[in-house]
Amino acid sequence: MRLGKISEQLDRAAKIMQTRGWKQGGFDEGTNPDTCRVCVFSALAVAQGKHPKDWCDTEVSTRAGQFLSREFGVGVEYNDFGINRTIDADPSYTMINVVKAAAHLAREMGK
Repeated sequence: MRLGKISEQLDRAAKIMQTRGWKQGGFDEGTNPDTCRVCVFSALAVAQGKHPKDWCDTEVSTRAGQFLSREFGVGVEYNDFGINRTIDADPSYTMINVVKAAAHLAREMGK
């Protein structure tokens, strides 16, 4: 599957979270990985046809995560090698709407 634009990947992730439900940090382990609730980065992995646990192994998760972090100040903490760990998002955010807004902004920026 091609990586595509950041906006496309964030759109897909938002739809996946809307369908399955959002979970802060990770996914519902011990449940069906094809239907479980997912965090933003697990949704990005699923959008690439991967298992939700493989969120840190996808280039798109890194690119989109860096965009979310830079433009919205939520989501991840980075070290020199990329994603270090997820950090708690402000619970007042509706993460699905944040991801949709990020997709819109990325599209406006041509990314």
